[in-house]
Amino acid sequence: ASLPLHKLVEAGDTAAVQSFISQNSPELVRELFNMGDPGLNGTTPLLLALRLGKDDIATILLVRCALHGLSSNIGRLDCL
Repeated sequence: ASLPLHKLVEAGDTAAVQSFISQNSPELVRELFNMGDPGLNGTTPLLLALRLGKDDIATILLVRCALHGLSSNIGRLDCL
């Protein structure tokens, strides 16, 4: 992984993912949430978390999606 959020997801560091999201602007988090990592064939942080079985991190990302109305590359996510 070459992007900061992707690196944290790949490392499986749940606390670091939460801290990164909390300490950065919603705009930056939104941008990184939607960004596909070129070194991972365009995989987004959420998809990476799911592929690696990091369910706790995937949940954090989805909760942030619900709280901040984040969108995916294919349109708005309907988060519960």
